[in-house]
Amino acid sequence: MVAGAGRTRRLCIQVERASNLPATDPDRNVSDPYVVIVLGPHTWQSQLARNTLNPEWHDQVCEFLVTDAEVAEHPELLIYVNDLDTLAVEDALGVARFPLTNWVGATNFKDATVQAYPLMSKYPDVEAVVHLKMCFEGWCSTFTVCVWENQRWAPGVDRWSKDYLVPSIDRQPWTGPESSGSHFNDAVPPVPAHFHSKGSWQFVTSDSDCEGWLYARSFKGPWKKQMLSTHMVRCRAWTNEYCLVTSPAKPDFAPKAHSF
Repeated sequence: MVAGAGRTRRLCIQVERASNLPATDPDRNVSDPYVVIVLGPHTWQSQLARNTLNPEWHDQVCEFLVTDAEVAEHPELLIYVNDLDTLAVEDALGVARFPLTNWVGATNFKDATVQAYPLMSKYPDVEAVVHLKMCFEGWCSTFTVCVWENQRWAPGVDRWSKDYLVPSIDRQPWTGPESSGSHFNDAVPPVPAHFHSKGSWQFVTSDSDCEGWLYARSFKGPWKKQMLSTHMVRCRAWTNEYCLVTSPAKPDFAPKAHSF
């Protein structure tokens, strides 16, 4: 364990689905919901679900690396379910609040189970619920960061590229535990002080093809390690391990540019 106010813990939230959300379009009885998770300076956002009151996300996982000092300053985790037209916090479809200072939930992700949590909202006649799997791990001296590389297949030119991704329905080219963007570094989360990478970034091949890729018809999955004719998107995980050090560390190298 890491001692002191700067010791680091990993907070993991897997967003599965929400149910019985209020309708922001009463004529069609639908909303366009997405999830925003906030803990102090840390913010994460899910993909948008269109025209539904019962959205499903399944593989959407949020990971925050937080220190004891951050939890002391921001002791409450906030999970908002917003609509596409939400302009302010008070306009959210619902919010769930979780105190972290005396955490009694799972401390290992494999022990966590999906549970239903009621959403508080300004809609008194709606009993909305969000379904989550959560864990708040113990203090760590090492941790692994995972960043996903995403591409789409272009049938006309028969090649894969991030340039063919469709912003309205696809992931961004690079997605990380807290943020996403067009470039690799956009998806790498802030690393706590005194933690440095043990080596270079490597793609994972344990449950994928020999180059680390997984394939699917859309980014909703299901994912396969062999490409089929119906598969139009692919992704692969790049990981790096960080450890607590007291002396200068080697530079943190991103994947080589020609890999992208």
